Order: sequence, then structure tokens, then C-alpha cells
Amino acid sequence: MLLVLKSNHQAQRIEVTGANNVGGLVGNNWAIVISSYSTGNVTASDPFGTGSAGGLVGNNTVSIERSFASVDVKGQESVGGLAGKNSGNITDSYAFGDVEGGEEVGGFVGASNNDGVINRSYSAGNVLGTTDVGGFIGVNGGILERCILGY
Repeated sequence: MLLVLKSNHQAQRIEVTGANNVGGLVGNNWAIVISSYSTGNVTASDPFGTGSAGGLVGNNTVSIERSFASVDVKGQESVGGLAGKNSGNITDSYAFGDVEGGEEVGGFVGASNNDGVINRSYSAGNVLGTTDVGGFIGVNGGILERCILGY
């Protein structure tokens, strides 16, 4: 297995549209993202309603550290200001922007599963959805430590 370190990357004033695992910087993250950020707009438009969307990463499976997204995010399922889905670690990161979706919608992460750990992170912005909607996380099955929600 090859693990690639992604550090100090930026995506500014983006307009990203896709169907599934749509992110401002990375769609499906299988690596370590450090000190990176994105700004702009992200939209997941999967016609079956299963597409995840995040301001920085659509689906995080490994690690995000010291990164942020200032992005407005729209999607249908698993929609978050920083990451749509999380089964990895997110530390010292933050998200600003409005998040809109159907289900599993959160200002920071849409859905964080049993393996997901989120620590020392922050989000601020408006969140709108229909089912499993939270200011910070829409659905959380993992560990959440020292996080702040602000508006």
C-alpha cells in the first residue's frame, strides 16, 4: 500500500461539481492532508442521492491535520463543511461556510463512522437539511473531543 503525504496545498475560489466523493481539494482521501485549505463552492449532484460532499475532502479515510475550508457545500447525503464522510482522523482543523443537503448534514462533517476521530476542531456557518442534521456533525459514531461550534 502506498501512502502519499499531501502537505501545504491550496485550492482557492473553486467551483467543484461531481456526483460522489466530491471535495474542494480531494474527492476520496487515502493519504495524510496537512496544512492545506480550499475556498469557494462544492456541489455533489448524484442522481441516486448517495454522493458525499465536503469543503476540503469528500470522503476522508486516513488523516486531515491543521487544515481548513471556507466553502459553501451542497449535496444530498453525507454533506459537511470540511468533509462529507469521515472514517479517519481530523485534528486542529476548521470549516466556515454554509452547508446544505438532504440527510447526514453537518457544519463540519456530514457522517463520522465508528473509526472516525475528530479532535480540537471548529466550525461556523448555516446548516440546512432534512434528516440527521447537526451544527457540527450530522451523524456521529466515532470520537469527538474538544470541538467548538460557532455562528
